[in-house]
Amino acid sequence: MRFCLSMFSLALFSLMPVRAADDVEPKDWPAADFLAAARQPFLTRAWGRFSGTVQYKSGKETVKADLTLAVLMRADVLRAQFVLNNVDVYDVIQAYAEDGMSNVRVTMPETVTTTPIHELGVAVEDITFSFLYWDFVEELDSQRVRGQRCRVLKLRNPQTLATAVVSFAEKYVGPLRVEFFNADGDQTRKLEFTDFEREGELYYVKGAQLRGDGWKTQVKFKTAELAESAKKAPPADLFLPQAQEKPADPAPAPKPVDSGPVPQEKPADQP
Repeated sequence: MRFCLSMFSLALFSLMPVRAADDVEPKDWPAADFLAAARQPFLTRAWGRFSGTVQYKSGKETVKADLTLAVLMRADVLRAQFVLNNVDVYDVIQAYAEDGMSNVRVTMPETVTTTPIHELGVAVEDITFSFLYWDFVEELDSQRVRGQRCRVLKLRNPQTLATAVVSFAEKYVGPLRVEFFNADGDQTRKLEFTDFEREGELYYVKGAQLRGDGWKTQVKFKTAELAESAKKAPPADLFLPQAQEKPADPAPAPKPVDSGPVPQEKPADQP
């Protein structure tokens, strides 16, 4: 099972657990190797088209929007396009270098006619999963998330000093929960994938939840069409053409950052 590196693009992943060439299970890999595998792009060419809703709630305020998502993946690049209320189009193109580092371009709508994505509680790093490329700090004690045993890695943004504590499913090397903290160590929000669905030999994320102080955002996909590209070619109308024709400049791509110090293996007597 492999995840692709984006919240809205984390819609597809293949069924097979990850194994090294010597058949060592990911739970026994050195932290450096485990993190490097988590940063790798999707290994199977695939595509998907999904529709559902995103709902933001804060106190008595509730904002709900229809959401459609299209995803196209191959080993060196991922493209995702999500549309709010069939009007506002967001394009994400994520390219991967040979070392697994990611370069991202996000194209925002020229004019937002409905609720802006950030007002639904979604930040840029939620869309791009750029936090996976922050500096490694340490490995924390393992824990279970929704029944899956997870390795927990702490990563730090080298510019802002914000941190992310990421719980990766040991068997599949994919993030299930991310807790974000500011430079002072205060938790700002939490991202968790809550529901999964199988379609043939692929799974997709059917639900995700973001929580912050006094607010909550839920993403739910109600319909899905997905396939490996070798078995079924992507449809010609997978992406909306108007998104390609918009002349607006894309948002600046994040600068690649070093993956941080090489994690040290834990002593044998530590969990």
